[in-house]
Amino acid sequence: IKKLEEEGYVFTFDLLTDVSQKEVLERLDNAHFALNEFYAYCPGIFGVEAMEANCLLLTSASKELEPDLFGEPNNVWVRTPYYEIYDNLKYYLDHPQEAINIANNGTNWAREYCSKDATYNYVKSIIE
Repeated sequence: IKKLEEEGYVFTFDLLTDVSQKEVLERLDNAHFALNEFYAYCPGIFGVEAMEANCLLLTSASKELEPDLFGEPNNVWVRTPYYEIYDNLKYYLDHPQEAINIANNGTNWAREYCSKDATYNYVKSIIE
């Protein structure tokens, strides 16, 4: 983040720790990017909430690491190991339309596979 700022990129970075769920959701509603879980195989709750809020999610999650991820999540977030945070964030800051396209895909994926109804239907299908 600091390196991008030193290169002249202008943005606000908020580190969300020790804040309420309500505040997290409010901040996501005003954000364009979300960076989270750079050692995870699948997106966590924050990542899903970020995609639902139409943020471009940068995370280490991938179908290659976790083959049981629903659908085809290849273009719904940006696979970002910890050592590629700078490169990927810089790229999408420089290519905002690509960031928007992936964020839109992420929102659709989160709604299709992570909504209350989707979760209910999935669990119901297993039980039946």
